[in-house]
Amino acid sequence: MKHIFKLYGFSALICGCVFVSQLAAQDAVSLFNELLPQMTAADLTNAGDVQTMESAQQRWMEYCLQKAGAPGEEQELNKVNKLMTDALQTDQPVYTKWWLLHILQWTGTAENVDAIVPLLLSDEPRLADGSARALAQIPAPEAAAALEKVLAETNDEVLKGRIQKAIAARTLDLSIPDYTEAPRSMITASEDKFNAWMKSAAEFSDDDRARALAVIRVREDKNYHPFVIESLGSENSDVKKAAALALEKMGTVEDLPIMLDLLFSYDTNLMKNIFFGFAADGVDAELVRALQKETDANRFQLITELLALRNAQGVIDDILVFAAKPDCPNRLALLTAAESLATVKEIPTFVDVMIQIPTGADRDRAEQIIARLSAGDASVVMKKLDDQNQAILFPLLGRIGDEKSLNILYEGLKKNKTAGLAVRALCNWPNAKVADSLMSIVENRNIPESLRNQALRAYVRVMSLPDDQIGIEISLADKLVNLQKAMTLATRLEEKRFVIERLAAVRDIATLKYVMTFLSDADLADAARKTIVELAHHDFLRKQDPELFKKALDTVLETSEDQGLKDRARGYRDAIQ
Repeated sequence: MKHIFKLYGFSALICGCVFVSQLAAQDAVSLFNELLPQMTAADLTNAGDVQTMESAQQRWMEYCLQKAGAPGEEQELNKVNKLMTDALQTDQPVYTKWWLLHILQWTGTAENVDAIVPLLLSDEPRLADGSARALAQIPAPEAAAALEKVLAETNDEVLKGRIQKAIAARTLDLSIPDYTEAPRSMITASEDKFNAWMKSAAEFSDDDRARALAVIRVREDKNYHPFVIESLGSENSDVKKAAALALEKMGTVEDLPIMLDLLFSYDTNLMKNIFFGFAADGVDAELVRALQKETDANRFQLITELLALRNAQGVIDDILVFAAKPDCPNRLALLTAAESLATVKEIPTFVDVMIQIPTGADRDRAEQIIARLSAGDASVVMKKLDDQNQAILFPLLGRIGDEKSLNILYEGLKKNKTAGLAVRALCNWPNAKVADSLMSIVENRNIPESLRNQALRAYVRVMSLPDDQIGIEISLADKLVNLQKAMTLATRLEEKRFVIERLAAVRDIATLKYVMTFLSDADLADAARKTIVELAHHDFLRKQDPELFKKALDTVLETSEDQGLKDRARGYRDAIQ
């Protein structure tokens, strides 16, 4: 366990990550199975998804460092490390694997090295960097030997540079200023012994003061509340941070003005995390009062985000009233923060606010928020529809994807005034249930070409969705046939390349054969090569026709000028027996 103390060092003591003694007993396997699917956000632009992801990541890291990383828990540490390295060898999202590697750099041992090394060769930069960082930090000589071995065997200059940096990092002095036994022993010391030690606090150096604050945080000793408040005024960054973290565990609602001031003027992200765990009685009510009094838009937004993080109830109306003000500069940010607090009954107000957001990326994101709240039911939005707001609500109806709204959209297609809006709405549809309608638009030469191109791209998008999202029963063979038809109807290179790119989602040997026909087309060859490599990523598919994949990948290696793509192609080519 010494390596956790050595590498995590002073930050660990401040955060209380290693030394927390009050951690409730939990079963590692069940906790890991619960949190693993949540460690990547389904939508990284959605604050709710990101919050779920960060919470899951943090909970697992705390378990690894607090429970499994505690002295005498080597068996538990080995268990969590194996859970993580086993997951690294399965089909997990990039962000999930990256986070597991991030933890393993603190907890990993010699037994975990073999599972981490293969990710050095990943064509995903975050995984390659994450594995290099982990091997740079794990103190076992096996990690150093593994880095040296890969360095000696590779001809990849990028990989060489990554490994050389990792090897260099292992030679750095990773030690921290020596602790006396006092700070560690004070964590579990008796009250009298701790008070005797703290009598000399006025003479502490900044480092010792920060350590003392970390111990106070773990002990949650409210007798030293004045010491914490005084330390918040320190000009030393470690002391100030340690004091803020201590306040999370031992602060009271009377400290809220100080904490809000730190939120606005000190470290916003740190203070958000502290507010998330701030459990003092009456905090939500005081935050609501602060929100109601706040006139500054940016501060109002930050308080709103805090309330959303804390899942505070009864504040949604205040947030939406502010967001609806004519001069509100940050409507989208407020809707984003309010989403996790909203219910169906707030959708009409969300729509009213969205209508005030100018057309563009912010409007699109507001539509996405309302679509998520609607959960496939467009009834509320349909009731808001009138002649004046069709231009705004038609695209939203499409994004919600409720078949009850199709008659409205099909009627809109018949009118010159609303035809373009109806096309855009159908292009927003989340699945392939309107694929036939999109194809009818593509084939209708009476419709402007720009709208037909939009419909073609939407058709290609939904027709290449995975089976659990496509919304219709369809075979791989039929997906390919439909995308081939789209290819024959595409008139511009942009759409033709888009079709070829989306064919990567149709994982079938027939798809590979079709894509290979474009390798001789100078305008489409780049897109074809990329799709070939994407198809080759799947081991089950390569095994179906190894000779054909060899031929396709050899062509990529001979003709591509994209070194990264060639590196991936070479890896898949070498993997074919």
